[in-house]
Amino acid sequence: MTHPAETYEKTFTGQEPFIAQHRSAGIGLLPAAVQLEMAMVGVARRRPFTPLELTDVTFLRPLTIADDAAAPVRLDVSFGPRTRFELSTMVDGDRKPLSTGTGRLLPDVVPAPPGGTGSRMAATRTITSERLYESWSREGLQYGPDFRTVRELAVGDGGVARATLRSDAEPMPWYAHPLLVDGVFQVVSCALQDLTGETGPYPMLPIGVARVAVLADLSGLSAGATVLVRRTGVDGAYATADALLLGPSDEVVAEFEGLRMRRTTAVSRPAVAPAPPRAAMLPITRIDWRPASATDERHAPATGTWVVLHNGGTGSPGERVARQLRAEGARVMEVGVGPSGAQADDRDRRMLAQPDEEAFRRLWEEVGDQVAGVVHLWNAVDAPDGAPGRRRSSASACTAAWPPCGPSASGSASPASSS
Repeated sequence: MTHPAETYEKTFTGQEPFIAQHRSAGIGLLPAAVQLEMAMVGVARRRPFTPLELTDVTFLRPLTIADDAAAPVRLDVSFGPRTRFELSTMVDGDRKPLSTGTGRLLPDVVPAPPGGTGSRMAATRTITSERLYESWSREGLQYGPDFRTVRELAVGDGGVARATLRSDAEPMPWYAHPLLVDGVFQVVSCALQDLTGETGPYPMLPIGVARVAVLADLSGLSAGATVLVRRTGVDGAYATADALLLGPSDEVVAEFEGLRMRRTTAVSRPAVAPAPPRAAMLPITRIDWRPASATDERHAPATGTWVVLHNGGTGSPGERVARQLRAEGARVMEVGVGPSGAQADDRDRRMLAQPDEEAFRRLWEEVGDQVAGVVHLWNAVDAPDGAPGRRRSSASACTAAWPPCGPSASGSASPASSS
């Protein structure tokens, strides 16, 4: 059965307010909140506002746009029992997805009061808006006046936060009011960090949301909006939170469930050399090893595309793992650390001169396919001469740059535990 589909196109330039006032390392960055707004317009088929929700939303890659550049963005919506959407753009002549998800209308939903939720949130430490935006600016994330919507913010133990939002921008007929939704993302990022000291917050990038529901028309909601946030989990490279957006009468006007964010540096590399990392910065991810009993049970044959990080030659643990995966039918990309050489020309072999987040982001672009798993064996043998001694942070850079495919995207560590 063929379901109807619609396509919308919009060309963004670096001079548009949404881009010019939302910058990473001086380069315009298309906000995730704008992508949600575009998806909602498509799901609603541009009809007058009616409550609706988006589910299983994944932000696959950031879109940066220089001041003198333009980027065409296409929205494809396929209607059916589960209406699906995909936002995409052109990268080096190829169409690449920016975000995907599903959506549906909620015509019978009526906004309900929160039942005292806000009064039970023990958010006691006040963070000034000046500290927020100055800290983000120092880290390379610059917000213009329209995006500085957080006016009063308090955080508490256990990853809770409460904030007042206000938008001074001219009202528009929004579905999800991108400026306020971006403000929700800003508050969530604060709830997911430890702000007990004098430093922070640091930039965090939204990588997905399990569900976002807009229950009331947000077009005219410029003042009196309150955000309530509670952290719900920390899983490796990212953390998760739920949030409520309340209207002036404390009615729930929008719900965010399973909003996933990860720590990040500036998306675009700055023109000047970055400052040395702060000693107090938290790790992007942590690996906890647990003992397990040996078993003779065989796992299902590996399929899809796997990346094996190793520096060994023939007979090394990494080479044996790669050989086994190929024997089971998987495509394997072997990645080492060191200067580029003959191995770097091999179709399924790459050498990273500097295993940082940017290098891994380029690697995932070259791989092209969705990655089924990563086997990290760089510590199994010594790195070759001349390779940078930064293997300790390479796992963090690897997972931070990995295009998220869902809550378990950063969990693959061996052929027996596929994501």
